[in-house]
Amino acid sequence: MVEALIGFTIALVAVESSGPAGGPMSRRAGVAFATLAALAAGGALAGRGPGPVALLGLALFAGCYLRLAEHPAQARRIRPAVTASFGLVHGFGFAGALLDLGVPQDRVVPALLGFNLGVELGQIAIVTVAWLAGAKLLARWRSFPGRAAAEATAAALCALGVYWFVARAYATHPGAVLVS
Repeated sequence: MVEALIGFTIALVAVESSGPAGGPMSRRAGVAFATLAALAAGGALAGRGPGPVALLGLALFAGCYLRLAEHPAQARRIRPAVTASFGLVHGFGFAGALLDLGVPQDRVVPALLGFNLGVELGQIAIVTVAWLAGAKLLARWRSFPGRAAAEATAAALCALGVYWFVARAYATHPGAVLVS
C-alpha cells in the first residue's frame, strides 16, 4: 500500500501545481474527493483495494491540503511538516522492501540512509539539469508557452500518479500492474 501512496502524493502535488497560481482550490479539492469516493465505491463493489475508510481519509487529507494551498503564508508554515510526512511514507515503503529482501534488521537503517541519500542526490541532479535546460530554453525562445507547458506537465504527472495509485492499490497480488 505504501507504493500506492507514493502515486497518490505525485497526483496530489500535480493537482496543486495545476491551474492559476494562488487560485481557488475548491474545484480541485472537489474533483480529488469525488475521484477517491468513486474509487472507494468501485473497490467495495469489486471486493478489493483499500477500504472505504482509508480512501475517505485520503480524500479528507487531499481536500484539507488543497484548501490550505489557497493561503500561501499558512502553506509555507506547514510545508516542512507535509514534506516530512510524505518522506516518512516513502521511507516506510523502502524499509518494508528491504525487510522483504532479507536485509538484517541491524543493517536496515544504514541501508535506508544510503539509499535515500542516493535518491536525493539523484533527484537534485535531475532537477538541476531540468532547471538549467528550462532556463536555456526560455532564454533562447522568447515566446515559449511556459504556462501551457507547466499545465501539460502537471496533467501528465497527475495521470501518472493516479495510474500508479490505482495499479498498486487495486492489484490482485503484490507487484501486479493493472493493464487493460
